[in-house]
Amino acid sequence: MRKTVQKRQLKEVFEEATRPLTAQEACELAQRAVPTISISTVYRAINAMMKNGFLNSVKIGNGPLRYERATLHHHHHFVCEHCELVLDIPGHCSTFEEVPFGFIAKRHEVTVYGVCDSCSIIW
Repeated sequence: MRKTVQKRQLKEVFEEATRPLTAQEACELAQRAVPTISISTVYRAINAMMKNGFLNSVKIGNGPLRYERATLHHHHHFVCEHCELVLDIPGHCSTFEEVPFGFIAKRHEVTVYGVCDSCSIIW
């Protein structure tokens, strides 16, 4: 990935992110510092960052594809059913020891659905 002001800013956005971001969210955050960055530039940069192992994609339910740093430790996600905000849930989880006979567990995903702090005021 060539180093440009736009790509550097986008990489910084993901380095500072505390949750998985959609391409649109990443674009909006990058535009705070580089107003000229376009969504097509963001998608090209995200693809390059995924190819070089900096980002992973995160698909949660029927929501949009999100992206987060590949160096993050294993974690789970919380999804607000009202505003669709996705947050990381820190901490560790137990391993799954009781899988069907003959099967080997390689990974798992847990997504918690509910209402975020901001939306809980409305409910």
